[in-house]
Amino acid sequence: MMLSRNFGVTLSRRAINRMRNVSTATALTTAGVVSWHQHSVTELEASHSMQQPLTSLIIPTLEATIRAQRLVYTAFMVVYDYESAKLRAYLGLEQDSTEKVKWLEERSKRQEALEKSQKDYTDESHSSGLEPGEYRKIKLAQRQEVLTAAERLADAEEVLEKIGGNDVHLRAANRLLQLCQKNGGVYIKIGQHLANLDYLIPKEYINVLSTLFDAAPLTPYEDVCKVIEEDLGASPDNLFDSFEKEPIASASLAQVHVAYDKDSGEKLAVKVQHRGLRETSSGDVFAITTVIHILDFLFEDFTWMWIAEEIAPQLPKELDFCNEGKNSEKAKAAIEKSGLDCVVPKVIWKDTSERVLCMEFEEGFKATDTEAIEEAGLNKHDIAKLIVSVFN
Repeated sequence: MMLSRNFGVTLSRRAINRMRNVSTATALTTAGVVSWHQHSVTELEASHSMQQPLTSLIIPTLEATIRAQRLVYTAFMVVYDYESAKLRAYLGLEQDSTEKVKWLEERSKRQEALEKSQKDYTDESHSSGLEPGEYRKIKLAQRQEVLTAAERLADAEEVLEKIGGNDVHLRAANRLLQLCQKNGGVYIKIGQHLANLDYLIPKEYINVLSTLFDAAPLTPYEDVCKVIEEDLGASPDNLFDSFEKEPIASASLAQVHVAYDKDSGEKLAVKVQHRGLRETSSGDVFAITTVIHILDFLFEDFTWMWIAEEIAPQLPKELDFCNEGKNSEKAKAAIEKSGLDCVVPKVIWKDTSERVLCMEFEEGFKATDTEAIEEAGLNKHDIAKLIVSVFN
């Protein structure tokens, strides 16, 4: 093995009064993005000794502003979708409106119960001083509460689907998909993250946003060369014996190319960050967190603050591939100590930087490729057990 639900919101009276200032909020967000972007660029110039004229920053700043405007528009349209659907159901403008209102409210309650149980499960503030056995017992009970709450929420979603109460989820999910596709970069990363939260958000979001896993951007080879030259001081042709122009994989933040070591001829995997992402990510994160805070302020039951709290501190770490390389070495040491039969590719530090991660290439196939597993003569039960053991 190789290591390589509910978006329901309630419009309060204070929110209705403040909705008149949506244009002001948009202006504040986009202005903030410009300021934040310029500040982050100044830091980058100082830390990376970038020899670029200020005029070269105009286009990235304008692009960040446009992305922020799209974000604000999409966020408020999603809120409008949910509020208008709730109002139509309340006024009896839809079939089975009474039943739908009942289950919309029930789903909201069950969503709150799930979020509370998840918060309790991840809260470690009361764990100090507990005996290991007592701590494990408490965590098992809390985990069961999370699973029970998730099942109850799924039941409510199923009822709403039968009475046609989830059309608004599909409409909102498609709005988010279009936003991610148009804005790219950080937005695709967030969309992919949301697509993995099948235990938390409605399945319409999961189904729609899952398409982002196959829609990662591709950086032109010329830009790949520029990133490598800027970070490592030489072109791929000078650093490696050979470097394949076409990537073998691409994700929201980077893409992977096959290369061969100049001295040993060893096959390598070179992960190269999409050009420009480092410079624009700070502004994008600022815009996202600002809009979420605005919505939280306007709508009393808005419950997506956790996105901002999770993304803001973690994304800069993900954009630093040196940090990723160090973490892979920590994982390798822990796995070797455990005795598990798992390979972590070696980091080639001489060809690694903040935006370029070079590692030994390990041949393999996806753990979900059952045909390849059978052809290799491997036992699926043993593989599943190994994966669980590695990530436990």
